[in-house]
Amino acid sequence: MLMLMLMLMLMLVLVLVLVLALLMLVLRLRLLLKRKSNKENAALDESTAKRARKMPERQTDNLVNVKAATTKKPKATEMLKEAERQILEAQAKLAASEAKLALTEGKLKKALKKKKNEIKLIPKPPGQPVKDYKLQAAMFLGEDKTRYNFLADSVRKAFIQSGLSPQRRITDFSSEELSTVFKLAEKNSPELAAYDRQWASKDLLMQYLKNL
Repeated sequence: MLMLMLMLMLMLVLVLVLVLALLMLVLRLRLLLKRKSNKENAALDESTAKRARKMPERQTDNLVNVKAATTKKPKATEMLKEAERQILEAQAKLAASEAKLALTEGKLKKALKKKKNEIKLIPKPPGQPVKDYKLQAAMFLGEDKTRYNFLADSVRKAFIQSGLSPQRRITDFSSEELSTVFKLAEKNSPELAAYDRQWASKDLLMQYLKNL
């Protein structure tokens, strides 16, 4: 799914580049047409004036020159119309790609949300830490004391980073304040999010405040 989004974004970039290139082409064609028209009109006026002075009897040649000059213009005009048609086509493709990307992004978010809901979080054991269960064992860390200390340190640093007063008990903090601390801890140690309702982070914070 992520690869598909990347491909669609690449397509959008390519289409945008194509649109810009076509716009530049249209501008150049219009400029060339304008310059060519001005030059032809000036040359035609000068040629007509000279022929009128020197060879008044050959007015038919002037008519032929006028016809020849005017018959060249549709070619450049057709090129301009074709470029404009390609721009419209590219813009349509761009709109379609954007719609497809938005749809894919929506599906990806939905799939990620569903996957997150399917993940079984580690439940909190009944009772209170120390009194009813050992926190390290309840967190399924086994004998990995190093990992346990690292997670405890992540919660400690998150609390300090939050700027909250360390003199208060955990029950004195609002749910918003605790949520801020736990999110900061999970940013440094994402595995803390594996515990249902952040109970492990809460127990680690209680332990830290108790030892102050």
